[in-house]
Amino acid sequence: TGDDDTGDDDTGDDDTGDDDTGDDDTGDDDTGAPDDTIWDIQGGNIAEDAVVDLGDVVLTTPVSVAPNGFWIQEPDSIYDPMFSGIYVYVPDDLEAAAVAAAVGVGNRVDLIGRYQEYYDLSEVVVDFATDVVVIGTSSLPPTNVQPCDVGTGGSHQEPYESVLVRVTNVTVTDDNPDDPNDYGEFVVNGCLRVDDFFFGYEPSVGQNISAIVGVMNYAYGQAKLEPRGPADVIP
Repeated sequence: TGDDDTGDDDTGDDDTGDDDTGDDDTGDDDTGAPDDTIWDIQGGNIAEDAVVDLGDVVLTTPVSVAPNGFWIQEPDSIYDPMFSGIYVYVPDDLEAAAVAAAVGVGNRVDLIGRYQEYYDLSEVVVDFATDVVVIGTSSLPPTNVQPCDVGTGGSHQEPYESVLVRVTNVTVTDDNPDDPNDYGEFVVNGCLRVDDFFFGYEPSVGQNISAIVGVMNYAYGQAKLEPRGPADVIP
């Protein structure tokens, strides 16, 4: 009858290719690592000297040339401002000038550099202007803070380092805290230095200032507020 020759054992059931569908080769493990964040750096989750890839961050300051640098912040920092900002240093003068010509306050950028600590200031070192790529624009408002909270030794000094902030209704208590030297700084409310990294302002002792906006810097052992221009100091 040929019952033994029907080919039942040769249907190819074992050769359907079920084990060769490519399920193990979908590429899920080859999509590339996600962007790093400033929160990762400031939170201690990235080792010093590691290369970081910061995606879609916002410039909160102009690019300064001599000294060469600028500040950036996470765009969602309006909801979570603490540890959301960092300083970017561009060592080469020509590269810094090229960055300054290409980007400005409010630009959203992708940025690649090396994370370093410089005298207790966290920074990302960018070697080439091509490592800063503009991808759009954004409006990032400052966070309202109390001057003594973010001043040297304040409870929020470290969390608000390199963050764009605003202090309001302050009084000038010292118009030259480094006398007899003069480094263009003054003190408000007895606890917060205001510096001239981008813009110098010369008040008198006892003067009331309605608002000062700027990024929080840390240099020479002091937390310092850095206004970016005349519009950031409202008498």
